Amino acid sequence: MSDDEVERFEITDYDLDNEFNINRPRRKLSKQQQML
Repeated sequence: MSDDEVERFEITDYDLDNEFNINRPRRKLSKQQQML
C-alpha cells in the first residue's frame, strides 16, 4: 500500500466540514480532492 492510499482514508471532521460547507473558505486542494 502506498502513502497516497493511506492518506486517502485520513479524513477528519474538519475536512468533512470544509467539503460540505461551501460558505467556509476553501483550503488548498488535498490529495482526496485532487483524486475526485
